[in-house]
Amino acid sequence: MNNAQLIPIIAATNNAYAQHCAVMAASLLSNTADPTRIRLHILDCGLSDAEIGRIHQTCGLFGGSVEFHHVDADIIRRLPAANHTSATYARIFVGSILPTNLDRTIYLDSDLVVQNDIIELFNWNLQQKPIASARDFSNTGAERLANSPSTYFNAGVLVIDLQYWRSHSIEEHITKYLIETEDDTQFADQDALNVMFSGNWTELPPRWNAQLGVYTTRPRRWERQGFKATDLKEALRNPAIIHYINNSKPWLFRSNHPLKFLYWKYLKSTPYSNYRYPDFN
Repeated sequence: MNNAQLIPIIAATNNAYAQHCAVMAASLLSNTADPTRIRLHILDCGLSDAEIGRIHQTCGLFGGSVEFHHVDADIIRRLPAANHTSATYARIFVGSILPTNLDRTIYLDSDLVVQNDIIELFNWNLQQKPIASARDFSNTGAERLANSPSTYFNAGVLVIDLQYWRSHSIEEHITKYLIETEDDTQFADQDALNVMFSGNWTELPPRWNAQLGVYTTRPRRWERQGFKATDLKEALRNPAIIHYINNSKPWLFRSNHPLKFLYWKYLKSTPYSNYRYPDFN
């Protein structure tokens, strides 16, 4: 792999999550040794010109570059209503949206902050698998699919082999699965991705997608589910990516996340720095 190549990073957002996407970008770029190598590809699921401008401005402040790709709303509308924002579906279509000369990318949710150099993750050994991801800190996903908890990953951070994605028609297969299982798919594409890549993904250490369970649940519970004690300690002490899942959203006053201050740290370096808690009274 050419060490001087641009590193493509994908995120999907709309107006509602534009601020959080900008915070994610600020954290990503400020912790990268050479931010000029980072090229953000934002899947535009309903962004106003003003929000596009603010994300552009954020990336420019740190020396990174950004490109926006419009996602056809008609494509999203034919899929089942998402449990979260409909932008969650956009990552399904990375193979056809991104330039065909890209053969690998990293997908990141917008509700996270990056604390390590993302280039380390980009160069991760996929071990001839099509994706790399970290396990989900929950039993519910695996239970929905009647799987072992050790086989269900969280789709908020993905290293993706785009050549495989395209050559194996992943978009078409996931779309078909979602339409056929509309009544059974609670977490939309995350469940579908787990079905599609069952037994065919490389596991990332939990520090690359440190979810709330790392901080709120005794490690012994996760050890019983197959997590290594050393990996859990590393995720707790030195998280590379902090993923604010469920009720831990740091932009809300009621957030119970012990590291929500990091969100506010990076927020200060974006055009959204005047933001205040909407639920504080």
